[in-house]
Order: sequence, then structure tokens, then C-alpha cells
Amino acid sequence: MTARSSAAAPAAAPGSASAAVVRAVRNEVAARRPADANTPHDLGLLLEVADALLHRAALDDEVAARRHRAAAAAGSWTPDDAPGPYCPPGSVTMLPTAVAALVADDPDGEDTRRAVNEARRTELGELPDRDRIELPEPQQSGTVDPAAMERYLRARGDSREVTAVRVLTGGFSKETLLVQLRGADGTSEIVVRKVAAGRAADTLPGEYEVVRFAADGGIPAPRPLWIDPADNPLGGPLFATERLTGKTVGTVTGPTSGATAESARELARLLGHLHSLDVAGLGGTPRPPMASRDDVRAALDQREAIVDGAAEAVPVTPGIVLHRALLTWLRTHIPDLGRPPVLVHGDVGFHNVLVSDGAVTALLDWEMAHRGQPAEDLAYVRPSVRQLLDWPEFLEIYLAAGGRPVDEEELRFFTVWQDFWRATSCLRLRTKFVLDPSRLSDGVSGLLLGTRFLDNALTTAFGER
Repeated sequence: MTARSSAAAPAAAPGSASAAVVRAVRNEVAARRPADANTPHDLGLLLEVADALLHRAALDDEVAARRHRAAAAAGSWTPDDAPGPYCPPGSVTMLPTAVAALVADDPDGEDTRRAVNEARRTELGELPDRDRIELPEPQQSGTVDPAAMERYLRARGDSREVTAVRVLTGGFSKETLLVQLRGADGTSEIVVRKVAAGRAADTLPGEYEVVRFAADGGIPAPRPLWIDPADNPLGGPLFATERLTGKTVGTVTGPTSGATAESARELARLLGHLHSLDVAGLGGTPRPPMASRDDVRAALDQREAIVDGAAEAVPVTPGIVLHRALLTWLRTHIPDLGRPPVLVHGDVGFHNVLVSDGAVTALLDWEMAHRGQPAEDLAYVRPSVRQLLDWPEFLEIYLAAGGRPVDEEELRFFTVWQDFWRATSCLRLRTKFVLDPSRLSDGVSGLLLGTRFLDNALTTAFGER
């Protein structure tokens, strides 16, 4: 651990972000078994994660001091004729009140941009040094015990031996298990998607239906095998699919080694094909529609509830004023969405694509899928694609494969929406982490990724800092 983060740890106040990081790292270290071959490697990763998290947490814990400094300097940037109401100069509530008033009155104005960016510097401080943080593999638990899996499969009439069960990364609210089987016909593998402990299971049937629909439509999606929508001996509701070959070649922040310009072209063809499917035959989906302006307003209301909940649970949470500025911007920029909906994947990117021998073999993790507009998927994937391929070429291939034209207004709106959606999801995890630092991954999402997503949304809506 570097000197900057180790110095921050002793000063952490109870209930602070720094204190949460220290507790989470200690728990992770305690969970490592010394006899495990991977323990030295895992501890090295933990030190890197701890360094990045403690640096970010220290910035968050200093936000009150930055707010006081910003309040003292507010007269240097507040326009004389800006809309009110205002708090007395020097009040720490002056800046958020000014931002709220300016964004509501003139969301695209220069004074608004200046005020938002002043709040941005105050609330966020500097950005994370790194966006890509590698976490150690999760510890195996009884929920993935091979014997329990074998008993479950035998009760379903499957007599094959379960030789191994391994936790896979990926999926927002579900555990993904790779099950290795051995039978008279040789070895094989299936993938089990199980609702994680404490998560609602209401989206499971919709995800299963979407995967079935996509596979039947010629999309390289894992073909469903069965669904068990009720609690069972393995724990929560689950469904099983076939295993497709390949490996992921990215993270939520973009492509990694293995992703190429050609894989980006294949993704363009895949996305064009997906958006050309007739959704008349599609049943339920795991997520509500985003096909009309009313749908978008309902989605923004749901996101606003998350922001309000975080502000109430941890009142000193940095960035709440920025989340609310983005909510106002989004409400005033909803584009005309009168065209028929398509099936939107909702999380399309190289982190959810399998590649084998340079070819895309699967599109995974359909738990965010819904009826919506093509621009939503395109806006989501564009930052990743641009790291490998010129965007006009990607769009040309996408349209040739059956995709629909989109305009820049839609792409800009959904670019802000996608980053804002992810930022608020991370905000919820940040709140959970500060109050109960039992999962280090919540800290990475809440403190590091959420800060970057929020900053990206602000850049698209209000310009560079």
C-alpha cells in the first residue's frame, strides 16, 4: 500500500468512507486461507484495490471542507442576475441551491455550465487514477457445492456427475455458475444463473424469455435449457443455459486485450440484427420499457428515488447536487420517441461479449433487456467502440445489418442517461458499502466507478470541467 493511502487510514472517522474501506479490506484479508495457492496473488490485488479506494475515500471524506471553501468563494462566479432563491453568501447550501435554480431555468446556459462545473470540482475533487480495478476471485461457498448441484440435477432426471462448480464474473443481480458435467457421452458444461441472496426474483422469468427470444431470432445468445422460478435446494430461483465458447474481452469501461477492430465490426452486425427483430412475438422482459417519453419519465422518477434515498441515508454523500442537476437536464431533453420499439439489450459491450479465435460467439447477461429505442444501446456501446473502430464505420455496418438510423440528439440524451443510470446504481452501492462494508466490490463500484460514470454524464450534458 502506498504512503498516501496508509496515511489516510488511521484518520478515518467511524461511518466515513475511509473507515468502510478499512473494514472491508480487513474482512477480505481474513477470508483468505493461507494454504490457498492464490493467496499471495489475491493479497497483492487487495493492496492495489485498497490503495485506490482509500485515496478516493479520503477525497469523499474531505467534501465538507471543500464545500466550505466553495461557499467562501461563491461570489467570484455567481452571476448577479441569476435566478433565485439564494442562501446568504458563505452558506454551504448556496452552491447547490444556485445549481438547482440555474439548471431549472436554463439547463444549457453558460452560467449553468459554470455553476455545475464549480459544484463538480467541489463535490468530486480529482477523478480516480484508474477505472479498471481487478478484484480477487470470490471465495467459494456452500451455495455452489458440487454435491448439492448434483443432487439438484438428479431430482430433475439428469444422471450426470457434477465434477466442478465455479463462480463466473458478470451479471448485476445474479450469481453466474459454470457447472462441469461428466456422463456416458463425455464431458459438458452448462451455465446456471441464480438470483443472488437478498435480490428480488421478479426479473428472472423476463430474462429467460428474452434469452429464448434472442436465440430463436438467430442472435448468438446462450440457448435456455430450463427455468426454476421458485426457491429450490440450491437457494434462490434460477435458470440454466447452454455454455458457449469464448472469453470476454472487456470491462464496463471498455475493451481489453483480445478485442479488435474486427470484433467491433461483428458487434455492429450483431446489434443491427438484434434491433431488426420483430418484438411482436416477445413476451415479458426483465426491465420496464423505455419506448416512449412517458416511459422515460417513469424511469427518471425511479432514479430520483435512489438519489433521494442515498441523501437521506448518508447526508454527507458527495455529488447529490450533481445527480439532481442531471435529473433536471434529462427531464428537459427527452427526445421525440414516437417510433416502434426494438429489443434493447441494455448492457451491450465487450464485457458481455464472448470472443473465440477472433470471432464473436455470444452476447451475454440479458438482465437489463427491455423494449426501447436503438439509440439507447448505441449510446451505451459507442465509447467502447471508439477505442477500436471509427464510429461512422460501426454505424454503417450496423445499418447494413438491419439497424435503424438514429440522430445525434437521441444519442446525446441516451449517452447522458446511460452514464447517469450507472452512476445512480453505483450511488446505491456506495450507500450500502458505507453503512455495511461487507463486500469490497460494492466499494469499487460506489467509490470509483460511480465517480467516473457521474463525471462522464456531466461532461456530455454540461461540457468539460
